[in-house]
Amino acid sequence: AGRHRGTVTRWRQKTGNGFITPDGSKPKTNDSFAHASHVQRGVTLAAGDRVEYSLIPAKKSAMAKGQPLQAGDIVKLPRDAPQMVVSPSAPNADASGAPPEAPPAPPQPSGAPSLLRNALSSLLEDAANAREEAANANKEAANARDAAASARDAAARSNRELEALRRKHDAAARSNRDYEDLRRKHEALRRDYEGIEAREAKLREDNSILTGRLDAAEAESRRRDGKNIDGLDIDALTSLAERLFFFF
Repeated sequence: AGRHRGTVTRWRQKTGNGFITPDGSKPKTNDSFAHASHVQRGVTLAAGDRVEYSLIPAKKSAMAKGQPLQAGDIVKLPRDAPQMVVSPSAPNADASGAPPEAPPAPPQPSGAPSLLRNALSSLLEDAANAREEAANANKEAANARDAAASARDAAARSNRELEALRRKHDAAARSNRDYEDLRRKHEALRRDYEGIEAREAKLREDNSILTGRLDAAEAESRRRDGKNIDGLDIDALTSLAERLFFFF
């Protein structure tokens, strides 16, 4: 097969593929699909690179999109490499007039430009769908991140509320222990008070008994003192005092 020259118009580094516009053609009208597996070893392509290539049967995936041929045996050229000029006298001769390195490429099958346009349209549609899916995936990822952030915030709030409840529980437990201590102290004081009341009642009873005995003793003493003071008769002294009063 003949050799062709062209310019890499699109190249995706991530997927390792792109398109080459042959010399003398407008971009996106007769482009050839290219894959990194058909580039010379150790060479990386980028948009704007000049290349030389052959046309080989396309892979099944490219053929399914209407591309029967694709670029193969791709060699990277200097960016200022001249274009090939196709003329009747010197087919595939370049601008310097050098003879072609290989016979001219066979003509593409009938309807190839239309097939390429269809394939390009399909690729563009796939790219648009992929971009839309990527945008949707990014939105879903953003929503998931927002949901995760909300969940983290809710978990943090729950943890704070749980910690506050735990502190309240601990305070309530301490209050219960304090109340139980106070209740026991109150019970002990109540028993002490009942014992004091019992002792007070016993003392009142004993005092009543002693008061009765003292009253009886005082009455007996007065009875005895009324009849005799130092051996004198009280009645006789009383009569003598009355007589002396009337005398004076």
